Amino acid sequence: MFAKQFWALSHKILAVVIVTSLFAIRAHAATETVIHSFGSANADGQKPFAGLTQHAGAFYGTTTGGGPRDAGTVFAVKLVNGVWKEKVLYAFTGADGDNPQSNVVFDQAGNLYGTTYYGGTGDCFSSGCGTVFELSPVNGTWTETVIYNFTGTTGGNDGASPTAGLIFDATGNLYGTTTQGGASDAGTVFKLTPAGGSWAETVLYNFAGMPDGAAPLGNLIFDRAGNLFGTTAAGGTYNHRNPFGDGTIFELSPNPDGSWTETVLHTLGAGADGASPEAGLIADPAGNLYGTALYGGGTPNGGHGTVFQLALSNGVWTESVISNFTVPGGGNFPQSAVILYQAGNVYGTASGGTGRNGVIFKLSLVNGAWTHTPFYTFPDTLSGIHPLGSPLMDKAGNLYGTTVTGGPGCGCHGVVYMLAP
Repeated sequence: MFAKQFWALSHKILAVVIVTSLFAIRAHAATETVIHSFGSANADGQKPFAGLTQHAGAFYGTTTGGGPRDAGTVFAVKLVNGVWKEKVLYAFTGADGDNPQSNVVFDQAGNLYGTTYYGGTGDCFSSGCGTVFELSPVNGTWTETVIYNFTGTTGGNDGASPTAGLIFDATGNLYGTTTQGGASDAGTVFKLTPAGGSWAETVLYNFAGMPDGAAPLGNLIFDRAGNLFGTTAAGGTYNHRNPFGDGTIFELSPNPDGSWTETVLHTLGAGADGASPEAGLIADPAGNLYGTALYGGGTPNGGHGTVFQLALSNGVWTESVISNFTVPGGGNFPQSAVILYQAGNVYGTASGGTGRNGVIFKLSLVNGAWTHTPFYTFPDTLSGIHPLGSPLMDKAGNLYGTTVTGGPGCGCHGVVYMLAP
């Protein structure tokens, strides 16, 4: 399988060990508080890959493992009377989903939605092809419903193995990507439409590999005109770094007949622009796009990753690298999307940093040039290590996020952190 082979080359699996406690550390320009540590006893989940979603005064996320069946969980963390409390909303069993790697999203009624990489009723090597799930709050408990089971190439080329989260359009339809499946087994963009108490799936686009892209791993975004934008970690025109292609940045535009047209806005890997973008994009108020590439930034065969910008002028998209991770201690190999906050500053997570435990980096535009600085470096195992998900910033400038491993007491299965500036 095309995407399966690619995924085996670059999948983000990390190991180590944790406990539940409150722990504060001061480092660099921010103060870290570990507001939850995922323990060795599986019950509350283990190894969160994705970032957090804020809703109604709490933070929500997923863990890829843990729970009674070690199939992952959906959790919430909330500050109650000055103490942070974690609650498992749902633990997956396998048949209803397994290994959720995405963030969650809420509808207006307070139901949350997400994806699982494995599980469900599809075969896909007997582990399931992945699911889209809904969790609904009922009298203080949460009820899970699988609203779609992916079947891969054997059940209609509907896609398989989603790692990205979902987004809503204005009318309540859900959109997402699968890393595999589709007509060429190179991944899909799909739409889920509510109909009579169930959901109907439509594949909007089947990736073919080279040159249009393959293995879309990150979230999609909409522009104001209803076009979708995203990245593929493989495929494209060049394969200097990855034999399956160095990835693309794409746009999907809706047509009057209901079909969608894909346009490759930029193919990575031609030079020092980066390769293998695993995360989705964000847009600034002017419509410029920002993203990260896992590799590249030096020569076509070298470099430790990039943060890039795509700007539209006279109908032409132009890519420029705004950081190639050459600052000492500034991190490397970014796997998550960046965020924008305060006067156009860009924040993100990366591997490396001092001690190689991971770093939150900051990019600032000063006199027309971007300056890369390490905003916070995770100092040791107690503070959490290996942040993979995007950070989340509140109105006060505090950053919230997760790490895959590390934590106080060293159950070492990841933490939820807060960084106060």
